[in-house]
Amino acid sequence: MEPYGTSGRKNRAKVYSERRFTSPPESYSTVEDRRAHEYAEYDYGNFYEKPPALPKRNLPPTTSSSVHSMSPRSMPTPLAHSTLQRLHYPDPRRKQDYCCSKQKMIGAGFVAITLLTITAVIMFLWHVQIKKAPETVDGTTDKTTERLVQYDPLVNKSMKTTRADYLMASNYLVTLIITKRKVCLFEVTNSEVKQSENDFMEEHIQSAQLLYFSNLSHSGVPVHPLQFQRHVRRLGVDEDCHVVLYDRGQVIWSTYAFWIFKLFGHEKLSLLNGGFAEWKALSSRPNSLYKLDHGPSPTLPPGNFKARWNADLIMTFDDVITNFDQHTHDIVDAQNDDEYNGKIDGAVFGHMRGSVNIPIDSVYDWINNTWPSDTRQREFFASKGLDLSKPLFIYDGTSLRSTMVWFALERLRFNASIYFGSWPEFVIRAPDFLKVLPDVAMTP
Repeated sequence: MEPYGTSGRKNRAKVYSERRFTSPPESYSTVEDRRAHEYAEYDYGNFYEKPPALPKRNLPPTTSSSVHSMSPRSMPTPLAHSTLQRLHYPDPRRKQDYCCSKQKMIGAGFVAITLLTITAVIMFLWHVQIKKAPETVDGTTDKTTERLVQYDPLVNKSMKTTRADYLMASNYLVTLIITKRKVCLFEVTNSEVKQSENDFMEEHIQSAQLLYFSNLSHSGVPVHPLQFQRHVRRLGVDEDCHVVLYDRGQVIWSTYAFWIFKLFGHEKLSLLNGGFAEWKALSSRPNSLYKLDHGPSPTLPPGNFKARWNADLIMTFDDVITNFDQHTHDIVDAQNDDEYNGKIDGAVFGHMRGSVNIPIDSVYDWINNTWPSDTRQREFFASKGLDLSKPLFIYDGTSLRSTMVWFALERLRFNASIYFGSWPEFVIRAPDFLKVLPDVAMTP
């Protein structure tokens, strides 16, 4: 039996549903049609379905340790009285000990530096003493050798620089030979090659080698740098070798070789003052240390010299012509007086307009076979109007005599170069108004 009032409510709901969803309305209403259509599409059987089952995740089993790790940490144990006694408190005595240690370290470092400085000074003085008293060949120190160590007044006392002394005395050369220093000694031949070879085989300075002039120049023109490099390497010349040059008395051959070495980048050079003549005179003394050798020189291992072109020491024809417009260089003529003034028959002699004549006889003392002192040379060049502050170039008939005047100027630190084309090239190529010739009227 249904409760009271229940059947009435069901009947009214049924009638309402039938009217709403089955019977069309008497009057057309878009809202009611839409609502009726909307409710008709719903599936009331699936309206309250269960949600789809999600895949289960494979989680690791929960252990007691992991559960324990997630629990809050326990409170630390309160400090006991014994623990408080073990705590570190700063002690002022320890700070004082630290300061004392720091001062001791500074003092020890100062003492060590002082000892090192004293040791270095002692080693330096010992090294200087060894240089002042070199040993002879048999290992004993000789008083004569000590006297030979004294430098010539024309020689600079410093041998530590790359640029060696330009002029070397015979007593200093024998010291270098006795102490077995690295010296490359060369006797330069003259134009008479056969005669030069015979003279060298007969006698020459100890350890010297023969340097052929033909391997330095072809008709007054310097050889190619690589050709020069190959030749001097065969003679054992290294980059750090001290090259010493001499000839049989004409001087121009050794000065030309000096200029060639300088032109190709070798800085450690010297010219033997007095040449072979002075060395031979010293060798005739009894118990002399100035030794002479005979026959061919020994073969040395190849050297490692590298040629480098030094353009500051050379002038070309174009440079000379440009100088007449810009006047940047003084011009020095190394011909003799007759050649300079054109008083010699058989060739066209003369000089460049504006040049200063300085023959080789004015820069060398032929009577004493030596170079004049620096003071005398400076006074002479000043009388010719030459100034250290202005560059200059030198020329003559073949460039040989030019190198002798160039060497005299280079010793005094003049900025000098050589016009290797010389007068023969200039007289052919240059305009007439730049040449001073005999019995020829020059019009600029």
